[in-house]
Amino acid sequence: EEENRRGEQKRRTEEETRRRAKKSKLNLQGTFSELSKFDVDTFTTTLPEIFGLPPILYKKNIAEGIVLKLANTNAWDSKGGRVIVKVKSTSFLEVTKVKLPKAPRNTPAPPPLSPELEEHVMNQSCYVTKARLQNVLSKFSSVVTHKDLKKLVGLLVQDALKDYIDDTPGWNELKKEDQQLVTRRVHGDCLHLVKEHIDAIVNNDL
Repeated sequence: EEENRRGEQKRRTEEETRRRAKKSKLNLQGTFSELSKFDVDTFTTTLPEIFGLPPILYKKNIAEGIVLKLANTNAWDSKGGRVIVKVKSTSFLEVTKVKLPKAPRNTPAPPPLSPELEEHVMNQSCYVTKARLQNVLSKFSSVVTHKDLKKLVGLLVQDALKDYIDDTPGWNELKKEDQQLVTRRVHGDCLHLVKEHIDAIVNNDL
């Protein structure tokens, strides 16, 4: 009986969550060209107010983005899912086309790589972003201290590499030693990013 009561309570909670979430929808209509230019970087989320929560100070209460759907028909992808387009705020992007500035090196520069590997380095470094670091931190199970720097770097490298491999079929065609060369270079980008923000991370102010 207790189990049934908990199940019913969970079901009601989920229904209430869905009901309130529907109120948060931003109902805009227009062409794809018009809606894709919507300024998501200044769009304030309405969810805290709807759920009776205080404003989110993190990221100035900016919404993660909006979802575009076809109004009068449906389109399906190769896996049978409905085609939608997500327009994300730049504050939440885990992949960027802007390369990170290189950290000054106190050691001799590494030997140059082949053009193919240099391209992988450049592309993979675009996956090393502040937003990705913030998402990695959200999965951290304990209070972060300066002693966790190496662990954070390792987790950031793993997360960036996983997504890059998923997005880059040609990666698996590289020799293992070439993959390691590229990953070592990107590890440097991750180290630079974590070092840049470690004080803010420790103070819970990233």
